[in-house]
This record gives sequence, C-alpha cells and structure tokens, in this order.
Amino acid sequence: MCINTDNLTKAGKVIITIFLICCLTPILILFILGFGARKEVRNFEQQLFACPLPFESTLLAKDSAHGRIDKGSGNQTDYSAIILIESPLSLSAVEEYYTKALSEARSPLSWFAPSTGNVDLFVVPVTEPYYQTFRNELHPFYFECLEDREDFSGLYYIFMRN
Repeated sequence: MCINTDNLTKAGKVIITIFLICCLTPILILFILGFGARKEVRNFEQQLFACPLPFESTLLAKDSAHGRIDKGSGNQTDYSAIILIESPLSLSAVEEYYTKALSEARSPLSWFAPSTGNVDLFVVPVTEPYYQTFRNELHPFYFECLEDREDFSGLYYIFMRN
C-alpha cells in the first residue's frame, strides 16, 4: 500500500491553518476591542482634561478609569474622569463654570448597550486625598499630592462619568 505524501502535506497545512485561525482570531478581536475601549476612554477624559480652567485656578492632578464602575446591570462600560484643582473661587462659582463649560460633554457610544449620551458632573470640595466614586468596584481615585496636606480649602474634585 502506497501513502500519498502530497495529500498528507495538504491535510497538515489545512489543519495548521484552521488551528491558527481559531487561536489567533479571538486574540485579534480582543486586541481590537481593547484598543477601541482605550480610544473611547481618551475621548471621554479629554472633554474634561482639555477644558480650560476657571480664572486663577491651578490643575494639581488628573486621572481616569473605565470598566464596570457602577453596580448596575453590567451591560455597559462606565467611563469616569477626574481633575483636582486649586481655585480662589467658591464652590458655587466652580460648579457654575464647569456646568456651563461641559454642557456639551457626551458619553462614549457603547457597542453592547444603548447609551443615553448623558454625562454626570460633580464638583466636590476636597476633604481627603482620595475620591471614592459611587459604589466603585475599582480603587478610589487617590492623589498623592494631597497626602501631607492639612488644609484642603480652595481645593475641588471635578468628577465626570457617563
């Protein structure tokens, strides 16, 4: 009995090709989704980070996060961005400034769930070096620059989330 090596070689190539497609396709899809999610985070956070500061205010720190931040149904990715500013303005003046400045801010479109497009904005006076978001499953935002500070007057967290 004679074995045709050409057929075995072709079958081996087909099996290897199918194996590579089955292994590499999910990895490629995850990579593309991860890159797209990071781009969405950057676009979302830039709405806050690129916003001009109020008169005579100073940006001390900024941070952002994405993932399942709020304990909801789990069918949407939550995006959040925060800045820490020092300002001579009152809380109400800072709130008014950012409410007006970020009135056009939009949340990223979700591939998995409809988005209302609404963005929640919070201006909170600083009382400690970390900001605990609402029922946060991630670590709270922590600002090392506040660690040794005793006087938090004139400091505000500006927090934005979808």
